[in-house]
Amino acid sequence: MQANPGVSRLVHSDTVELQVDGRPVGVHVDVTWLPKPIKLVWLGSAAMLLAAVAAILVLVPDTERFVPTAAFAAAVTGVFGQGQSTTRLVLSALAIAVAVAGLVTRRRMVSVAAAGLTGVLAATRLEVFEHELLAGFVGGRVERVAVVLALGISLGIVAAAIVGALSPSNPKVVGDGP
Repeated sequence: MQANPGVSRLVHSDTVELQVDGRPVGVHVDVTWLPKPIKLVWLGSAAMLLAAVAAILVLVPDTERFVPTAAFAAAVTGVFGQGQSTTRLVLSALAIAVAVAGLVTRRRMVSVAAAGLTGVLAATRLEVFEHELLAGFVGGRVERVAVVLALGISLGIVAAAIVGALSPSNPKVVGDGP
């Protein structure tokens, strides 16, 4: 492992004999070394998605009408990156509720607020890029993809709203009414 820590490998395999309700049961155990995920690739993907979403919303005419749908998609996706924390899951549910309110009322600023909450939740979950053991190999990948998508989409929406608000040539702000 120390010679090549970037390669996954089976470290130990064994079967343990147990008694369950008086019956013998064999449990097979595999201990596998999993390399650290490449954090720069994951965060770079989130940054590129953020830039693409912001650029589309700022530069392509009439795309601000998609903000409520994109905020809702980011909030729903963000749930899958929050792990097992009850607090984080409740806050994710709140972000989804605010995003639904933005969809229903067609108030883009409500959707921008949902995107902001989703972005904060995703940005405070960057430990998913540190190791595989948080949720297992498959679960860790699902959480990382969810965090990348939630970060990129939601913070792209927020960035576009900020650019729209600060733009002297465009009196219509991305977060303005319908």
